[in-house]
Amino acid sequence: MKGRYVIAGRVVLILSVVVLLAHCGRNASRTSGLSAISELTDLTQLQQAFNRDQGRVRLVALLSPV
Repeated sequence: MKGRYVIAGRVVLILSVVVLLAHCGRNASRTSGLSAISELTDLTQLQQAFNRDQGRVRLVALLSPV
């Protein structure tokens, strides 16, 4: 029974990400330029970029090579 909830949770998560990416892609085409992926070296850079894009949909992804 518990396994069913885990699978359902994963499906909901995947669908949420797909909807979010589709929504962001649609909004990016309406703006003057496409969003760029940036490699940040400290938290201050993230905070400045986040504040600069106020009023827009923002996605922060933390990726690790490990």
